[in-house]
Amino acid sequence: MPGIIFAIFCLLPWTLLGQVVDLRRAAATCVQSGAASQPQSRNFGLSQPGLEMRAQFTAEGSSRACWDFPLPQDLSRLAAVRLRFRCVNASVVSQFNLYIQVENNWYAAPFAPGKNGRWEEIVVPKSSFLPEGGSGSWQQCRKLRLAAWRGSPGALLWQIAELEFLHPNINVALLRSGGGSAQQREAYSYARHLGDCLFQGGLYPAVLEEADCAPQMLYPYQLLLLPYPAAASGNQNQAVLSCLKRGSKVGLFYSHSPMLAAAMELPAGKFLKSTALPQPLAVIQPEPGLLPGSRAFRQQSGAFLAVQNRGRLKTTAWWVDATGRNTRWPAILEADSGFWFTHVFLNQDRENAFCTLLAQMERFLPGLSRAAAATTLNRARFAYYNHGRTVGAASTALEQAEKAYRQQLFGPSREAAESCLNLLRDADIPRTPPRRNEVRAVWSRSSSGLPGQDWFQTARSLAANGGNALFPNMINAWPDEQVLQKQLPECLAAARDNGLSLHIWFSCLGVSDLPPAKRQWFAENNLLQINDSGVPIPWLCPTRPYNRQLLTSIAAKVAKAYPINGLHLDLIRYPGSQSCFCSECRKAFEKYLGRQVHGFPGMVLPGNPDSSQWQEFRCRQITSLVQEICRAARTARPGILLSAAVYPDWQSARSSVGQDWVNWQKQPLLDFVCPMNYRATASLFAGDLARQKQQLGHLNALLPGIGVSSERLSKDELARQIQCCRNAEAMGFILFEYTPREACDLLPGLLQK
Repeated sequence: MPGIIFAIFCLLPWTLLGQVVDLRRAAATCVQSGAASQPQSRNFGLSQPGLEMRAQFTAEGSSRACWDFPLPQDLSRLAAVRLRFRCVNASVVSQFNLYIQVENNWYAAPFAPGKNGRWEEIVVPKSSFLPEGGSGSWQQCRKLRLAAWRGSPGALLWQIAELEFLHPNINVALLRSGGGSAQQREAYSYARHLGDCLFQGGLYPAVLEEADCAPQMLYPYQLLLLPYPAAASGNQNQAVLSCLKRGSKVGLFYSHSPMLAAAMELPAGKFLKSTALPQPLAVIQPEPGLLPGSRAFRQQSGAFLAVQNRGRLKTTAWWVDATGRNTRWPAILEADSGFWFTHVFLNQDRENAFCTLLAQMERFLPGLSRAAAATTLNRARFAYYNHGRTVGAASTALEQAEKAYRQQLFGPSREAAESCLNLLRDADIPRTPPRRNEVRAVWSRSSSGLPGQDWFQTARSLAANGGNALFPNMINAWPDEQVLQKQLPECLAAARDNGLSLHIWFSCLGVSDLPPAKRQWFAENNLLQINDSGVPIPWLCPTRPYNRQLLTSIAAKVAKAYPINGLHLDLIRYPGSQSCFCSECRKAFEKYLGRQVHGFPGMVLPGNPDSSQWQEFRCRQITSLVQEICRAARTARPGILLSAAVYPDWQSARSSVGQDWVNWQKQPLLDFVCPMNYRATASLFAGDLARQKQQLGHLNALLPGIGVSSERLSKDELARQIQCCRNAEAMGFILFEYTPREACDLLPGLLQK
């Protein structure tokens, strides 16, 4: 019903207006590449023609289909990009990306189609576009690229009814910092955390690059947000200061410049690690009565700026520790000119955090609740009228959202619209009961258990939440004797007492987390990998006999000394395609070929004559290392289960990091593998499972990894991805990772469903 799709958007105020792309002209000016064919202009029953694009992926052909469109536009104040489209046979694609060329730099943002063959709307906030190299001014945008990456051979049909560059729906600007600095990646990551939280709640701020933060560009905005002021340049700080003098308000997160602190009359903060407190930080608790509609939200910060509020400032929220005790350290301070969040925003509890951020910002800028409700209601309307079948509960939720909005109850309206969206997403996934003996596992990066808990408390909470397997990060290429002598025995006893299967997580080749002195020892003994520039990197070379003997001896020692259920191999790969080019690897490669290689390493890099043989050589190095470790562990403890964390796309894993994990399973070398299917949506996650099932034949020996922490999944989305594992008949699932948020907020009552 495409006519309904677009008619509904005139019914609410706060409708987002933007720059609509002329798709007829886009079809004529497009330059396609890879597996893409020339796009065509098509009429989908709307007033304006749309765009139809096709791609044909083959096993040996291009891994990407790209469509490039000229884009001579100023998008410096862009809030988001909106696509209204449908995909047919989207499962052949592993990832969809939007790219925007800014000056000579590319910015990329992933997105995920939902149901196959259904009209849908995807809105990608500008804060999700991350630079692949340097940053630049979005006043000089040159190209828009739509891209689809091959997941499996097949034909893709992609129809776009509308493409629009959205203006902000609120008078707020989110400022990105760190352009061109060493802090750029960190700064853009924190900006994305904050932008994603606001966007998901229905607020679309303008997002401005540091290069676009001249005073005259910022003057129109009543509220400026700096997610990571520590990376701001002097010019950006001066522009913000100029806006402060004109009456704009500012929201700062974590450390900031002395000039802004003085202008806002903020006290100095003392850097304090969470470990210096009696218990680690866990929650931000709003001060009762100051922020109507706010909620306590989880934020497990490892550090913060400790401030004693003795001035005219208001403490609107406090840090609370893992025991639920108010630390009396302010988390949010409010001044006449804005507010200060005493750490970076981590977006670990999106819905509750949004309510508090909304309440805090609305003290300076009334009307934000209405904007958030209107935008979320429009999302729900679009999704409902294009779902294709009636979902009674979703219909009821949408009616409640409409009624609450008419009554100007904007908070309840937004929440009911969110409920409608979640019910529609749930309806797309069949319900399958758990298989008998389903593995419900978690990875734990901590070697000592949850923050503020010992292993007995941690294991007890996991078992109470329905988990039955624990994968703690205990050993690496230079195991810590304290861990082996104290933490591992305690963890083993705790797992046994609570009925948990224990699989020790073994970080094999990557050594970046080792203490500097230990990394230096490996470097001095020429045991590290060498990149294509001849520089050592913190990864052990798998060709070196010493490294192989070291890893196999550690595996045998741990397997023999401790009655563990399994040994789980992580970082059993190369870090990427640009290593290892040491002299031993060259000699081993020449022996493998039976001839000398001239022009090494150039001749083995992608696109050169020996690149395919080089890829196969690297796969054999990793495969033989897996064989040796498994043989040593099974000799030391017969019956031990061997597993590995692997990249989810097998073909890409072979070519980029040397993980030939499908053939590992077919030999078989391992008892099971854990592909790291870290996806933001169930549709992409289900696509990964479908391809893996096609490659393996079944998923009886596959434990899919769900990126609950890395992707900041909601409880509803986590439930959907768990259901996808059951529908695909996988042996279970493993969550990355087990933190207080999973233990306290997400898992209770979920795994038993």
